[in-house]
Amino acid sequence: MSDKIRKYIVSIVWFFLTLFNVTNIKSKSIFLRKIIIYCHIVRKDLTVSVFPWRAKINTGYKCSLKCPLCPTGLRESPQKDDLTVKMFSFFLEKLKPVKEIYLFGWGEPLLNKDIFEMIRMAKKEGKYIAIDSCLNIANDDKLNKLVESELDFLSISLDGTDQETYSKYRAGGDFDLVFNNIKKIQEIKKKRKTTKPRLQWQYCVNRYNQENMSIAKKMARGLNVGIKFIPIGLYLDCLNKVDAKAANEWLPFKNKRVLAGQNSAETPINDAGYCCLLYCFPFIDVDGYVYFCCPCSVATPKNSIIDDSFAASAGSLKNTDLLEILNNDIYQHARGLFSKKKTKDLGRPMACDVCRRYKKI
Repeated sequence: MSDKIRKYIVSIVWFFLTLFNVTNIKSKSIFLRKIIIYCHIVRKDLTVSVFPWRAKINTGYKCSLKCPLCPTGLRESPQKDDLTVKMFSFFLEKLKPVKEIYLFGWGEPLLNKDIFEMIRMAKKEGKYIAIDSCLNIANDDKLNKLVESELDFLSISLDGTDQETYSKYRAGGDFDLVFNNIKKIQEIKKKRKTTKPRLQWQYCVNRYNQENMSIAKKMARGLNVGIKFIPIGLYLDCLNKVDAKAANEWLPFKNKRVLAGQNSAETPINDAGYCCLLYCFPFIDVDGYVYFCCPCSVATPKNSIIDDSFAASAGSLKNTDLLEILNNDIYQHARGLFSKKKTKDLGRPMACDVCRRYKKI
């Protein structure tokens, strides 16, 4: 479908949405919100009229692993305290219209001592909760609590089919421990006669495990879990910090789509012409600051070209409502990078100005 036809269809849809007065923040239906936000994206609007249906909340910056391409693994992430129950309760109040919460970020969620209490709090509010874990924990009590908490979705980072292929990237990790933990969770679910949490094996494809993908599929079937293959990323490549040495060492040479754009800081990784994250998936850090995406929250002069002269955060929930932040001058400027519509001059660059993940107008 061409852009012209897509915009024509969206114009008709937008007319009827406006006619029935559903293009406003009171729209509670996730389906309607998705349609409205999609319309905003296609129209390249600078503002949004509805709350996003989902948000990601960071639980902390602690991790037992030392993955070589991760800012936390490299111990380059900001030094901040873990997310507290008090702050999470504040977030829940601020995010009432948000239906899906992804409770993870740049650390291992299960290392936050209050993670199960926060999951329970969110479930009482009727939220859909997902976490991403490396599951390198030798603690059966935590596995039981994971199931008891009624967590909806658990993504398990397991990048290999044996210790050799797994630990090449997941430095300090134990493949057998993670694999057996998945088995134990499935057994606990069976005993409790529940389908929650739904498990997904997330397999990050790199140069050292790319030959084992078919083996992983068979192993996933044996565990009765879904499997998702994702390309490994140079975590700040989008902020023009292209590390040729890391790219040559880690990027899978068989996957051209993964390699696209890694050869030059000027080459966009894709040419979508928009960034959906700017419309529907804010990243909220442990201290309440709202970011456009995960890389913005960890960018420092040490690990990227971002410094104090750049606007990395869009605002704080401590003094501003989420929808107001999503429509402020900073967010409008970011969306304006993919549009011909004029935006206010911020007087300084922002993280999106140096992002090469999306082709700009």
